[in-house]
Amino acid sequence: MSRLSRLTSFYTSIFLCGGVLLSWASVAENEVAPAESTTESVSSISPEAEPVIDIVSLTAVCVACHGDDGNALIPEYPNLAGQNEKYLLHQLRQIRSGERVIPLMVGQIDNMSDAELQAMATYYASMPGKIGQATPDNLDLGEAIYRGGIIAKGVAACTACHAPNGNGNYLAGFPRIAGQNVEFTVTALREYREGMRESDENFGGMMRDIAAGLTDTEMAAVANYIKGLY
Repeated sequence: MSRLSRLTSFYTSIFLCGGVLLSWASVAENEVAPAESTTESVSSISPEAEPVIDIVSLTAVCVACHGDDGNALIPEYPNLAGQNEKYLLHQLRQIRSGERVIPLMVGQIDNMSDAELQAMATYYASMPGKIGQATPDNLDLGEAIYRGGIIAKGVAACTACHAPNGNGNYLAGFPRIAGQNVEFTVTALREYREGMRESDENFGGMMRDIAAGLTDTEMAAVANYIKGLY
C-alpha cells in the first residue's frame, strides 16, 4: 500500500470513529434527560408533612373535668381512660357538630380538626381504665339486670353490647362502662329515658328503648354494679 493510501485510510478511520463518538454522546444525552424530568415530577407531588399534634396542650381543656389521667375528678362526669376509641371519636364528632349537646362542652372542641379529635380519642383510649368499687346496696338487683335484663319489661341484658366484664365492643363501637361513675351512669340512663339524649341514633335508639323500661331504683342498682366491673 502506498503512503498516500495509508494516510487516506488513517483519516477515514478517525472520521468514522468521531462519528460513532458523536452518535453515542447524542444517545447518552437523550437517556439522561428523562431522569432529570422524573426527579422534578416526584419532587413536585411529594405530600407535605402532617403537622405534629401536641396532645398535652390539646387535652389541657379536658383536665378540669376528666382529670390528668382520664379519670373524672367529679362523679357526675365520665371517666375517659380506657374508653373504646371508636366510640369516643364518634361522641366527640357529635359534640362538635351539635348533634349531642353538653352545656359544659359548648365551644370547647368546635374548632378542632378530625385529626385532632382522632388524636384525642386515641390518647384517652390508651390510658388504663379505672377500677371502681360497688356498694352492697341492691347489688344483686344490679347484677340481675346487667346479666339477664328484665324479660317481663323487654329490657335487654347489658352484657349483649357491653360484654360480661363491661369492656364494650370495639368493632361495633359500644362503649366501655366498667368502673364508670354511678352518678354519671344514672344521669345518662335518665336522659335516654326522657328522650334528652339521642346519641344512640346510629343503633336504632337502642339505649332509649332499654332505659324506658327502667325505674330510678333499677337504674341506680345497675349503675352501682357497673362501677364494680373490671
